[in-house]
Amino acid sequence: FEQVDVDPPVLYVVKILEFLQNCTKEYPPIQQNSRFGNAAFRNWYDGVMKTSFENMETLVDTYTSLSGQEKENTGAEIL
Repeated sequence: FEQVDVDPPVLYVVKILEFLQNCTKEYPPIQQNSRFGNAAFRNWYDGVMKTSFENMETLVDTYTSLSGQEKENTGAEIL
């Protein structure tokens, strides 16, 4: 594979996605006869919510710490 430079905000989004994937492994679906969703979703959601504020705060801090040119190069804007 070719080595490429990746901007810090993109790397952090990848870390968040990896975290969500790990939460999915940590809280697998429960075998149940429920018509309205899986009860394990509540546990997964609680696990995600415990760190969601810190994750978004770090992402925004990472983005805002970039210089103007670096922000232009990301091709993204956080409002």
